[in-house]
Amino acid sequence: MPTTGEYFKHYGFDPRAESVRLGVLPLEEQTPVFKQNLRAYKNEVIADKAVSIPYFYYFDNSGEVYTDSSLKPIFNLELQIDNRERGGLPLTGINRALHLARDNPNYLIALYSPEGPAVFDEDLNNPFSGINYDYGQLYLMFYDEFYVNSVAIKIKNEGKNWLEELLTVKFRESEKPDIEEIKTYIQTPIRLMKVDDFFIKTWQKNYLIYRSEKEDYYLDKIIKAIKDNFLNTANYLDGENDIESYQEKLSEKNIFRVYLSVIYRFLQENGVYGVALSGSCGGSMVTIDQVELFLGIKNTLTNNPFPQILSGFATGLRALFNIDVPSWIEGSCLICGKRTLVGGCGYCKNCEQRERRS
Repeated sequence: MPTTGEYFKHYGFDPRAESVRLGVLPLEEQTPVFKQNLRAYKNEVIADKAVSIPYFYYFDNSGEVYTDSSLKPIFNLELQIDNRERGGLPLTGINRALHLARDNPNYLIALYSPEGPAVFDEDLNNPFSGINYDYGQLYLMFYDEFYVNSVAIKIKNEGKNWLEELLTVKFRESEKPDIEEIKTYIQTPIRLMKVDDFFIKTWQKNYLIYRSEKEDYYLDKIIKAIKDNFLNTANYLDGENDIESYQEKLSEKNIFRVYLSVIYRFLQENGVYGVALSGSCGGSMVTIDQVELFLGIKNTLTNNPFPQILSGFATGLRALFNIDVPSWIEGSCLICGKRTLVGGCGYCKNCEQRERRS
């Protein structure tokens, strides 16, 4: 089997790392944990939706935070956050936000992580060196006296105008990301309003919050998705009830096949030949022929698309959703025929932009 690093770059998941993490759990606990990952993968990587699946955070008696109600050490939130990302400052802000939510039940808490570099120094040995987040991410959460409910919203376009209204702040105008501003926001959660008041609030305009290759997400749709997630009414993985518990530890190979089966199902259900992961033309294009080749199938679904738990704050989650950045390669544009750099969709940058506008 090829190196999983190659799969991560192209598909946005690492079957080897996931196999190691799942292997720590008893067999009966592996399937539900795996499902959580597939929900996130389908929602945010394949479909490139603006609002994440819901995440839940639990406190023990000492105030430690876990991503599972069992409070087992493997689910400790700190294990999911790499201090090499942005100097370790995200963990400070995340802990502050979650504890602020616990201290203010049913109040909405906001924590904003702006777009920009994933490192603040020039250490080339840092694995996050060279990664630049091309969208901001807003975390909204509230504590219902049992656990913290949280979602993450991708912020681009007019989304920053909405943030200024929501957070009552004013972002600095700069041609490039302001490092000091990023440091401030990722460490500073803000208490907003009661959760119910948020859903009936009138906004200045119906802002365009995020534009993916597949869809434009305006504020009214964002608000509805947040509400559905908090009420846990959204369906993130069709056919989930058909997922069977595995009777042996999930191997690297099986995990790889399961993720591909989710891509395959998405392509078939939507009647499309290929999908640009992470929603950009420059992203990794995965086609139905490629998936069928890997799975060794033709026009049939694998029987068990059963799905490491990733919290909404997990290090690498946004990096995973930015796999599109380096993948423009030399080729002939399918529209204009010019020999130049083309994206995963086969279009050059000029033609891709015209297609977006049309």
